[in-house]
Amino acid sequence: MGIDGETLVHERFALRAAAQPNAIAVEQGDVRITYAELDDRADRLAHRLRAHDVGRGSVVMVHLERSVDLIVSVLAAFKAGAAYLPVEPTVPDHRVAAFVEETDCAAVLTRSGGPERFGGRGLPVLDPGADTASSPTGPAGPPDVAVDGSDCAYIVYTSGSTGTPKGVRVEHASLAYLLGEINERYGIGPTDRVLQFAAVAFDTSVEQILVALLNGATLVLPDRLWAPANCPASWSGAVSPSWTSPPRTGVPSWPNSPTRRGSCPSG
Repeated sequence: MGIDGETLVHERFALRAAAQPNAIAVEQGDVRITYAELDDRADRLAHRLRAHDVGRGSVVMVHLERSVDLIVSVLAAFKAGAAYLPVEPTVPDHRVAAFVEETDCAAVLTRSGGPERFGGRGLPVLDPGADTASSPTGPAGPPDVAVDGSDCAYIVYTSGSTGTPKGVRVEHASLAYLLGEINERYGIGPTDRVLQFAAVAFDTSVEQILVALLNGATLVLPDRLWAPANCPASWSGAVSPSWTSPPRTGVPSWPNSPTRRGSCPSG
């Protein structure tokens, strides 16, 4: 539980994993991972981050395409007490360098081949896929880290279409409030399958990922992107209909919900 008594997102996920450990949490093609496996992998990766002095107030760059490893990384950053910064591998080098400097990034989670991009920056670069259920390493269970609702949960950057991209920080309390409000309207539950189609660097992806996982649904990761209206016919019946094109009426948007943006500690 957070310092202020709130149950934070990663704590709610752990409770969900304990309640339905054998349910499928994430599916991508032929790859499936249960809630228990996802929670265990996130715990172990969080310990690896803590071993590199990543903790409360730190920022962890998640330099990954849409994948099970990305979901593990997001949860691990939360469990380590850090904020996560999603950066797609296609982002140009100069922009990645600016993100590292501006956020005082403490570590990078990326796959093999990614470390070359971060050479010479003095950052720990970890492969989240190196610790799987078939080859676990490190201690089990979450790290003992105190997190407050006012701590930063994640950072997303604007597109920069009207100037220099700017980082927007979202607090844990704001994120928890929004996810609760959204699911009061969507009513996602354990029988649902949620298609995660938003680009991972946009905060709509946070909504799709966490509303599914906090409410026991199966998060379905496509191997490629399309506009929701152009989802392949093969997905018909494979995901909950309302979650191939989610309703927006009455749901507070990210910018207009009562968040406290921009006030997170810089780490």
